[in-house]
Amino acid sequence: VLLEDPGLWVVDKPAGLPSDPPRQGGDALTLRLAERYGVAQVYASHRLDRDASGLLAVARNPHARETLDAALRSRRVQRGYLALVCTWVAPQAQVIDEPLQPMRGRSKIAPWGAPARTHITPLGFDRARGMALVGVRLESGRMHQARVHLAHAVGAIAGDHWYGDSGPKRGRVALHAAWLRIPGGRGLPSVDVHQPPGPDFWALACNDGVSADLSLPEDWLSRLQALTPGHARID
Repeated sequence: VLLEDPGLWVVDKPAGLPSDPPRQGGDALTLRLAERYGVAQVYASHRLDRDASGLLAVARNPHARETLDAALRSRRVQRGYLALVCTWVAPQAQVIDEPLQPMRGRSKIAPWGAPARTHITPLGFDRARGMALVGVRLESGRMHQARVHLAHAVGAIAGDHWYGDSGPKRGRVALHAAWLRIPGGRGLPSVDVHQPPGPDFWALACNDGVSADLSLPEDWLSRLQALTPGHARID
């Protein structure tokens, strides 16, 4: 828990933990928070995939949830991600604009899908290892959007066997929600939090966990924040 307020918590979710309880039951971030703070229910207005990590805002009561939901719908909540992708070609700054269609728990690019736009900035490239570090901002919030768009235009995220990483099982997906900004007001605090990924993220880059070309540059946050989404709706 990085921030604790009467209206919400901001937490750094570990990879492997669902945001909400799975349909078949089991552990979840919201269940852990409810147990830790002795409350009946908490509310995750936005989510991270189970095998990804990073920053989440979790509402502590229905009013805070309504306010956070409204901020998400009006695009006043800003989020930025870091990803390690498998590629032998140095990525370029780009905008990926491909519609996405959910199908059986996954998503695919389809002309009849919902509009989806992803902004990418390169942050590092290790040609010898065939891997790059990129920053990601989403205009829309489609299911698995960053994973599908990166696999389509740059390379599969390391550890993402659903969308193209053919390497060995890695235990997690190298996608991390690294920056979260929420405007204050109406019962919510002003939030501007950043958190770099942990060692299990960087371990996916190489066996020895060391790659100077893939280390996080000092200006990573400003470069991530400079990716300014337009006016697409975040669902």
